Amino acid sequence: MKRNYDFSKGVRGKFHRKGAELRLPIYLAAKLQKRLESLAARNGKDIMK
Repeated sequence: MKRNYDFSKGVRGKFHRKGAELRLPIYLAAKLQKRLESLAARNGKDIMK
């Protein structure tokens, strides 16, 4: 790594999108995922939303 970096030409918020949703990948054990899918289906919910 360099000792110093020049951010004088940087642009703040260049990739910011108002109202954008952040969806982090969450990996569950297969048994737990199946259980959550069945609970969601029973309650008429979509597990992906």
